[in-house]
Amino acid sequence: MSPKALHQHIATLHKAFIGHVASLQANDPEALHELRVGLRRLRTLLRPLSGKKSCQPLYDAATEVFHLSNPLRDLEVLLADLDTHGETRAAAVRRRKLQKSLQVFTQSDELAALGTVWEQWPETVTIKKLPGKRCLKKCFRQAITGQQKYLLRYLPKADADLHQLRIHIKHLRYFLEAYEAGRKSRVVLLERLCAAQNTLGEWHDVTCHLACAATENDLAASCTRWQFEQATTEEQLPALLKAVRKALATR
Repeated sequence: MSPKALHQHIATLHKAFIGHVASLQANDPEALHELRVGLRRLRTLLRPLSGKKSCQPLYDAATEVFHLSNPLRDLEVLLADLDTHGETRAAAVRRRKLQKSLQVFTQSDELAALGTVWEQWPETVTIKKLPGKRCLKKCFRQAITGQQKYLLRYLPKADADLHQLRIHIKHLRYFLEAYEAGRKSRVVLLERLCAAQNTLGEWHDVTCHLACAATENDLAASCTRWQFEQATTEEQLPALLKAVRKALATR
């Protein structure tokens, strides 16, 4: 990726970000998820360059907003699950909480700061201030290789931390989509990363639900179902993770 392409890509993500914030303020139920996807893609673009003075402020601002939104997304997913399975009373409580939390989020200093830094990006960080094409290629290659080495090391282990595997699989997927999506050799790997990420995402969701149920008594009725769903995803994971490792080893 050239400095010019990187600059343009970040500008495109900024335009989408403005739309997501507006949708969030208009109570669009998909807005928070779409906002977070955009922030993930921005952070993926900038992560290999996060030590560079030109990129650090935007990376840090995006990271703060993303972390601030984590509990909101967990609550949003929990609410959707309760709605789907007819847990109306528990859902009503979470719906009120989510509405209040989203209002605080949209008015937060962190979100405003990100908007300001991102809006100023084209003026404060011109194409000439970005690392050169050769430097960008080296940074991106090192980042991708690092994720691949981590997964090759930990995927075979039965006691591997599933949460960490999920994060590293997600990072590698976004790196490849950002920097190497055009390479035919990456098609199979990306497909297997997506399949593993989706199942790990389901596992993560029910694990978070069960953690909430440990302190929130009105969720007790759903625990048996969540435990079954957690066990089901854990049974599916070995084959999916083995497929990812095979794709990495034969790249």
